[in-house]
Amino acid sequence: MSRIDERRKHAQAEPSAEYAHKRAAIIEAAARVFQRNGYERASMNDVATEAGADRASVYYYFKGKHELFHAVIIDAVQHLVDSAERIAAADVPASEKVRELVAEYEVKPEADLIVIQDELDFPLGTLRIHTRRSSAGHNGIESIIGALGTRDFLRIRIGVAPERKVADGERYLLAPFRKAELAVVDGMLDTAAEAVTTILTEGAAAAMNRFNRKDSE
Repeated sequence: MSRIDERRKHAQAEPSAEYAHKRAAIIEAAARVFQRNGYERASMNDVATEAGADRASVYYYFKGKHELFHAVIIDAVQHLVDSAERIAAADVPASEKVRELVAEYEVKPEADLIVIQDELDFPLGTLRIHTRRSSAGHNGIESIIGALGTRDFLRIRIGVAPERKVADGERYLLAPFRKAELAVVDGMLDTAAEAVTTILTEGAAAAMNRFNRKDSE
């Protein structure tokens, strides 16, 4: 029986809390290694050294580098979700929640922040991507600009204006969509998700060129 098999057999008797603690420590060590060395150059030996463990211990918890990298990504996403939920639950204005997220993750608004906003000036279903723009009277965006001290961040503006005239904009925005509008809303949300993916994978310029042009067609 190999050392790895021996460790896996021992794991069956290991308390679940201890198992989770050791596994989490290896994931944290792996995250530092992947960030420092890059995925291709990082090795399981590097992770073991970073974690203060032997190579067999790392393989006991994870079958290989791909599985370990997947665990690192899942852990990072979960941490982000937990932080977002905690901040979202706080009894503070939305703009302060944005500021707290930016501060907590030490990100740069101009490079890392995407704000998705409703836009009563655009017809329902319209989507445009802008950056370095004023709030144009949008109270939520004005508040975020004030909280961050900059207007240099990406905004995905999704049109919500109906064909009928709206007398009270605030009341309309807080009301549910009509049944006949839901199909358009579903398509708009899919397009917004596609726009975010394009920004992350191809860059803001490519997303603007693609989606802003769609609006003018």
